[in-house]
Amino acid sequence: MNPNLLRAAIASKGLKQVDVIKAIGCTYSGWGRRMQGATEFTRSEINEIYHFLQLTKEELTEIFFTAKVKVL
Repeated sequence: MNPNLLRAAIASKGLKQVDVIKAIGCTYSGWGRRMQGATEFTRSEINEIYHFLQLTKEELTEIFFTAKVKVL
């Protein structure tokens, strides 16, 4: 998950994170844990964010499904 891309997508729609939090029914502390990477968004939350922000499939993939690669 790329929190910076999610924040940018939210801002590009003229919204604030609180708007998304309310739209998906998440708690503020839950949102914070997800944005910090301590927990993951559920499939239903990702789907709700996708529809609420009207993301493209490419944006959705970039935000939520970035591969974690360990560089040696």
